[in-house]
Amino acid sequence: MWHPNIVTRFQHIDHNAQEKEYYIPYNALLNTIFKLEDGYFVAPQLYRIDGGKPIMFLEMKKTRDIHNISKRVDADEQMRERYTLLSKDVDIPILYGISAFGTRIAVYQFHKSSREVLPRELIPTDPSIVTDIAPIDGWKDDIIDEEGYNNFMIMVNEVKRMVIDTYSFQ
Repeated sequence: MWHPNIVTRFQHIDHNAQEKEYYIPYNALLNTIFKLEDGYFVAPQLYRIDGGKPIMFLEMKKTRDIHNISKRVDADEQMRERYTLLSKDVDIPILYGISAFGTRIAVYQFHKSSREVLPRELIPTDPSIVTDIAPIDGWKDDIIDEEGYNNFMIMVNEVKRMVIDTYSFQ
């Protein structure tokens, strides 16, 4: 599991807090996983490091917004836009992206060979009917509980394996 200070920091964030309140614990979490001494750099939102290539990215939203269909749709659209921006720089076979509402996350994937983004975009079948095209169960994992942590670490280990295979370092 995560260092207790990371979990405590997440747990003390108010449900109505702004997304910036999550920057500190997420930054600590990512720097714990992707260590500088292993050759990784964790960069702020879409900050380009010379020669750096994206291996994973994270987009954060307010916890309370997860219950709002339009906010989930916005989050889904933002993830797909990020892939459009980052796709030309991807060297690894799959670029994982994390959409987070507080500590609840949805995992996205961009497959370099097919240029496909998963999960697939849901298209409303009838524009006159309100359709939840970004269902709340897409954000099913909570990274501070055991199952969410384990699922997150499976993805992280896959990312690290792809980095080693692609760049032959570590």
